Amino acid sequence: MDSELTERTAAVLDSASTWDGVVRVRTRSDGRVRTTLRVGGRAFGRVEAGSVAARFPGKLPRVVVRHGLADAETGDGWTRLSEPSVAAATETLWLAYLSRVARIGRRRPADAPDVNVDAGLDELDLSPGVVHLVREQGRS
Repeated sequence: MDSELTERTAAVLDSASTWDGVVRVRTRSDGRVRTTLRVGGRAFGRVEAGSVAARFPGKLPRVVVRHGLADAETGDGWTRLSEPSVAAATETLWLAYLSRVARIGRRRPADAPDVNVDAGLDELDLSPGVVHLVREQGRS
């Protein structure tokens, strides 16, 4: 476990790191250590001591915050969860990951991780509106 992470954020990072195609990139700036989670070469999540951030395209950041899956939008598609539970942070990162995979599948199907986005979304207890927005990314 990274000494800079709490037990909760380390557990979230360990879980997300097992998803197909995920690459961890650890950086240090201003004395803070951050691990960025990437799939298909693009960031979908960040984990640091005490907080987790997830990146969503289009309208999804507002929707994610409105539905209580993140505390706030921080700009440029990023949302933040401060002191999240492992379950809440993992669910939000999983949604960001599925969103990213849907976009990869639409743009570069051969490069998409072997993940059934629809089945992954069905595992989550989300409103139909959130699920619809993520699914549309893969279809449009």
